[in-house]
Amino acid sequence: MDREPEPVATATHLRAYYSLLIIAAVGHACLLILTLASQRLHKHGVLINFYLIFMVTLWFDAILCWTQHMEDPHPPKSLQIINAVFRLTGTVMNSSTTLMCVTKFWVSTNIAASTKISKYLHYLDNITLVIFPYAVGIPFFFAYLGVFLDDRSMVHRTPYYCDSRHEPLNIAATVVALIVMIMVMILAFWLAGILIRLRASQRGLVKVHWSVNLQLTARILLFLFYSLTSITLHCWSLRGYDGVKTSSTLVFASTGLIAFTLFLIQADILAALSHYLGLNKSRDKPGDSDQLEFTHMDRSRRTSLNTLNTFFPHPQTPPPTHVNEKKYSLLDSESANGLYGVQHHSHSPNALTTQPSHTSTPKSK
Repeated sequence: MDREPEPVATATHLRAYYSLLIIAAVGHACLLILTLASQRLHKHGVLINFYLIFMVTLWFDAILCWTQHMEDPHPPKSLQIINAVFRLTGTVMNSSTTLMCVTKFWVSTNIAASTKISKYLHYLDNITLVIFPYAVGIPFFFAYLGVFLDDRSMVHRTPYYCDSRHEPLNIAATVVALIVMIMVMILAFWLAGILIRLRASQRGLVKVHWSVNLQLTARILLFLFYSLTSITLHCWSLRGYDGVKTSSTLVFASTGLIAFTLFLIQADILAALSHYLGLNKSRDKPGDSDQLEFTHMDRSRRTSLNTLNTFFPHPQTPPPTHVNEKKYSLLDSESANGLYGVQHHSHSPNALTTQPSHTSTPKSK
């Protein structure tokens, strides 16, 4: 028996909801453009995928707004189908691409590489991490599309968006998204604990630029906020919670905007923006004024820092930085500032590692 349709939300709440979606979609589009302009696509496939999936999902989630049907209680069925398919599929794909980001973050950290689980995660390459969200989400896309085309009464308008009445499919999508977000939460908490313990052990031994800690904190907070919010809402959905609650809807809609803001707070992206705007003409290379300053410490302490300043490059082989290099890395989490400082230190007399000499020493006479 069909339920009576819920009344459309007030204009104020609708404007707030769709403003969050559209601003976040435009923000992720800007981050995507900056990433593509970096010309280092082979290293940044996971983040490009993250920005692309969030951008498309948020944009079609707001289709009722930019087609002038925001307050229409009975929008055209075609718009309802598009909105419901992209929104419900996007829930699964957004969760999956977030898991791939935190996984990439995990395998890029040296201290996490010492754990037992890391040996399995290191087999993952960029291609696998990029394909995974589509492998999980596309089956739901065609399943929802087939259900709605066969029976258009299965899609309906809620106070904010269009939803599905096909309970088995809704439960399957919710369970998959819930499992993925639980994995995101576990990895995020685990990684946060490892990094906090590492920072505590480095106290008084190394001075790290404040932007490094800011970027690490921002991304871990994003993963935790998104996972905890999603898990709470998915649990409510599985318990049979009826109706759409304004507070939870607006909080969940804000995750896209928060993701954009936290990924924008990066020294590398901010440095690239200032470079394009001509605000740092006097600087010959990124990192001249913000290099890491190291104190004297034993080699084991120094080796533990070798890849803390990387997010996406392989932890054991950071890309070389040339003296006259002027290009900015838009996606390395700790930016060229931290990376340049580490590599500059590695070429000093007190380098982190010593290479065996292959030249024969003259015999003393």
